[in-house]
Amino acid sequence: MLRMYIGGLPDFEITREAGNGAEALMQMGAGCPDAVLLDIGMPVMNGIEATWQIRDLCPQTKIIILSAFTAESLVSEAMARGADLYLEKTTPPKEIAAAVERLVRAA
Repeated sequence: MLRMYIGGLPDFEITREAGNGAEALMQMGAGCPDAVLLDIGMPVMNGIEATWQIRDLCPQTKIIILSAFTAESLVSEAMARGADLYLEKTTPPKEIAAAVERLVRAA
């Protein structure tokens, strides 16, 4: 559902998808995207670990963390590691897409 909303935004294109944080990081070698959406609970390399490494490689890329976890410590850690936005997975896809659009357009 989220892919449909974001893929349907004018001037936006989903160029890559990864099954875990390590794959996402490897894909940065193909160029830095405008935005990356990461789940905290990914296998192999979690979203927080991937965030700081992506931020190091692609400082202009907007990083959005999606998570089912709402603990303040996780939100704080994600933001400290370079995330630009932290959203709960329960956020409706339409709202997530709008937040991504606002974040990228504000850059």
